[in-house]
Amino acid sequence: MFILSILCAVLALCGGGYYAACLMASLRFLTEPKAGKNFAPPVTILKPVKGAGPESESCFRSHFQLEYPEYQIVFGVAERSDPAVAVIEKLRREFPKVDAQLVFCPEQLGANRKISSLVQILPAAKYEHLVINDADMLVSPEYLTEVMAPFANEKMGFVTCVYRALPSKTIWSKVEALGICSEFMPAVLLARMIEGGVNFGLGATLACTKKALVAMGGFEALLNRLADDYDLGTGIKRSGFATALSPYIPETHAPDYDLHGFWNHQIRWNRTVRDARPAGYAGLIFTFGIFWSLLAMLFSHGALWSSLLFAAVFGMRYLVAIGAGGIVLNDQFLIRDLWLLPLRDAMSMAVWVGSYFGKTVVWRGERFVLSDGTIQSAKADPSE
Repeated sequence: MFILSILCAVLALCGGGYYAACLMASLRFLTEPKAGKNFAPPVTILKPVKGAGPESESCFRSHFQLEYPEYQIVFGVAERSDPAVAVIEKLRREFPKVDAQLVFCPEQLGANRKISSLVQILPAAKYEHLVINDADMLVSPEYLTEVMAPFANEKMGFVTCVYRALPSKTIWSKVEALGICSEFMPAVLLARMIEGGVNFGLGATLACTKKALVAMGGFEALLNRLADDYDLGTGIKRSGFATALSPYIPETHAPDYDLHGFWNHQIRWNRTVRDARPAGYAGLIFTFGIFWSLLAMLFSHGALWSSLLFAAVFGMRYLVAIGAGGIVLNDQFLIRDLWLLPLRDAMSMAVWVGSYFGKTVVWRGERFVLSDGTIQSAKADPSE
């Protein structure tokens, strides 16, 4: 028992160190100087959408209300019967001065339907600078001004954004939103600090130039990729362009998940990361500080040193949540939902373990098999 308690204590200290590093990376992001805002080239926003939820109209509307000299919005839907069509047409009538188009994308060019739509709406893009973001992103009027600023650097090819989540009513929606601001985004900022820059993209915002997009193989190179946002940033970086993380923080909506929906979404996220960064993902075993400190207390029969270790690690975990989520990401719901943090951490470890038992993911109601970043319909896999 003594050896087990010492082993768990060492792992707990690793977790505490990881929390401290996440907090450092988050605060560093907060204090970085911002790029100037004098560069404002014409921009095309590409928005592939499928379906419409309670928040769709407010999210779409925010893109019609941007304070920017010249921009275009191109929406893409696969079917004319898609509920999003009525919402988009309503907004086009309400904002006739905004250059907004709706393109129908009937062809399924690959397993990734989002990328399939992007391939089909790209020809409608008028401008060299492109911005792609998820359909559920809510932005403020200065969004494009902030995101385009780094492109004043002629070598800049790609800009992405961290984000915060707005929870809905269910407990699992709150748990997911809490995880985004207190776990996922701090890890993203830590990876950026360790790697010395942005080597990936996040679906909250993928801004690039057409030149950079062509250099990495175009959207066609991502047609069967699950982590298309990650791969877009990686591909442009490998093509020799500069990349950056914008200080702008958009918002997304965490759906009203039940436990099953939450689990499926988390498993998809985690298997995507595991597939993209297998070594780093395996290393997450060293980040579950609260779990290991609890085990250290158990195996040491509640020895004073283990209790002090648990208190220190537990406190550091909450410091990360408050520092990264509350101060850096300005999550207005963080304090209200902070009591859910132990549940969030317990589910994170459960999902991490569960992600190793299988290769299937559920995405937009469809089941796929994931292998080496490529997805195919699970029905096409005889092993399933």
